[in-house]
This record gives sequence, C-alpha cells and structure tokens, in this order.
Amino acid sequence: MMLEPSPVLLLIYVVIPALLSALVLYAVVRFGVKHGMRAYYSEVGRKPGD
Repeated sequence: MMLEPSPVLLLIYVVIPALLSALVLYAVVRFGVKHGMRAYYSEVGRKPGD
C-alpha cells in the first residue's frame, strides 16, 4: 500500500530545489547578459580597423 506524500515532504523535495535551481539559473543568465552587453558595447565603440 502506497502512502500519500505529505505536503511538507513535497515542499522539501520539490519546491525548494525548484526555487534554488531557478535562482541559480537567474543569476547565471543575469551575469551572462551583463557581461555580454559590456562586451557588445566595447566592441561597438571601436573603429572597424582596430
């Protein structure tokens, strides 16, 4: 007989890792976009021959 998972276990094993991975993904994307925009603007600021 299978027991129903309690809401607390669901919270611990599903919701918290999902939130943590979303936070990590957000930080990586945010850092990547910030770095990419900086590289893009420094590239645009240069003359074509440089």
